[in-house]
Amino acid sequence: MTKSGVKAILVASLISMLSGCASWSVVEKSDLVSPDGSFKIEAPLGWVKGPNQNAVFLTEEGPHLQKVMMQRYDHKKAFESIKKTSSEEMMPIELADYYLASFKKERDGLEVEQLDIKPVKLSGQAAFRMLLQTTTSRGLKINTLAYGLSSKKGFYELSYSAPELHYFERDLPEFEKMVKSFEAL
Repeated sequence: MTKSGVKAILVASLISMLSGCASWSVVEKSDLVSPDGSFKIEAPLGWVKGPNQNAVFLTEEGPHLQKVMMQRYDHKKAFESIKKTSSEEMMPIELADYYLASFKKERDGLEVEQLDIKPVKLSGQAAFRMLLQTTTSRGLKINTLAYGLSSKKGFYELSYSAPELHYFERDLPEFEKMVKSFEAL
């Protein structure tokens, strides 16, 4: 077994012990389909897939060091924290505004700064790409790169979060590969 394989098993074991009965598994096959069958991605081998039943949740060394979340929301539930909905007709900039407001609301009390935003294509459709930075009460800066897309099936969120120091830049290429492979089904 390779060194990275042993590391992945140790991380999966640790996470499993810390999360009780939740089932974590090492990614052994790169093609992953979301739990609801709404999209697929190519995940990095050796990363760990979390037990989330509504999303694809991936990490390499633990969710506090880096985490990838990919999920489809029904339009009516897309932005529940700010009591807003999405629709297939929404422009990416409108989605981005709602996403940012929801992101800030869910991190109540923490400083959130939007560092970058731009229009992109995701699975061949108009989407947004937004870079955010959250500063914790102890000064730790956590970067989140989020992509958002609205289609007739709902709002898709693809996000990657990691501390700015070391982890964010290191694992960003892996996340961008996952985004590039994203296919709405």
